[in-house]
Amino acid sequence: MTRTDKLWMRTNEVSIPRVRQALTFTVILACLVGLATVVGAQDEIPAWRAQLIALSENGRYLAVRYGAELTGFSESVSEIWVYDLEDLLLPPHKLVRGPDVGSNLAFSPNNRYLAIGNHHKLSIFNLEDKKSILDLQRVSTEIPTDFTWATFNSDSSHIMAFSHLWASEHEMSIWGIGSAKRVHAVKAQPGRRWTYRNWLSPDWSQYVRWSDYSAEGTTVYEFDILQGLGQQLARLPGSMESAAFSPDGSLFALAIEGITGDRVTLQVYDTATWSLIRSIVTNSGVCDADVGWRFSHDNTYLAFIYTCFTTRLSVWNLKSEELVFSIETRPTDARFTRNNKFLIAAGISGISVWNIENKFEFSEYPGGVARLHPKNELMAAIGPDNRVWIWNIESKQLLVILPIPQI
Repeated sequence: MTRTDKLWMRTNEVSIPRVRQALTFTVILACLVGLATVVGAQDEIPAWRAQLIALSENGRYLAVRYGAELTGFSESVSEIWVYDLEDLLLPPHKLVRGPDVGSNLAFSPNNRYLAIGNHHKLSIFNLEDKKSILDLQRVSTEIPTDFTWATFNSDSSHIMAFSHLWASEHEMSIWGIGSAKRVHAVKAQPGRRWTYRNWLSPDWSQYVRWSDYSAEGTTVYEFDILQGLGQQLARLPGSMESAAFSPDGSLFALAIEGITGDRVTLQVYDTATWSLIRSIVTNSGVCDADVGWRFSHDNTYLAFIYTCFTTRLSVWNLKSEELVFSIETRPTDARFTRNNKFLIAAGISGISVWNIENKFEFSEYPGGVARLHPKNELMAAIGPDNRVWIWNIESKQLLVILPIPQI
């Protein structure tokens, strides 16, 4: 038995015959099996663990942030590794190592780039040659930028980030990927600090801005990457800290407190005309809460996460305005598979999965952070042993556990 075979037997809790049988339907997961056999384990550093994961839009690349929890006053160190899930022979590639790197991992829609950001720096890597093509520092702008949240536009030509949360002024900055230049910045309204509440449609053609004061409402503008704000398209009532466009940009959901007594109202707009098409009074009480959203990809369902002393996940059928189910939980995220068959929500106690077609049948998986593969039945998650686990949520089988690479 070779060292690799012993490593596989030691690091994997699923037998090789069972994995091979489970992976006959997909080339991608066969690649994962190959990766698991060639990547070395890190037994000598048991505290080294997967902390964050991301999957590219086409499912080819898996990015993992590995780090060690250090004691005392030692500075934490992290590394970002990228797995090519289409190549059986390639081991994962280490992109970067440093203090607390990779608070944000974002793949570009064209699957060519990976953005790695934290409070101080943003680096963009070309996934073909694994080389950095853009490095931005927090002081790249007069108002320092925080890169813990950054996103690409739909054709992957530009990236956007906000100034730091606690800055006295705020602006949204857009950089060209090829030019490495800031092409535009949208400043906050005078006296309004919370520019991070502004939002762009998926195609970056519409810009939603709302203020700290509900009397001023929410304003929608045309938006252009190079020119910035265009003409005003709509003025919506109410003001909240969170809202959401649907994946195709055709719908926009907004939560409003106080217009129907002590209940929160969900308003859904058609973004072609900005006409109100749904107004749903929820069972959530008003308490200046944190709000999370997720539309299903066919715009049938809206997952609504609302924290008011406790956190509740509610799913609404937007066509019938029916509350499908509501459960008290503590999810950190919720998302639908692209075929609209499953909803997953990762929380502190595990990963919850609902089969929508089977009357929201519930299943629970161990672990924390979870990401959905474009092959709708596959899910990557950080397991309870701090390694990356790959599940088939259709068959409810654990397919493979990726060993931690040699650090």
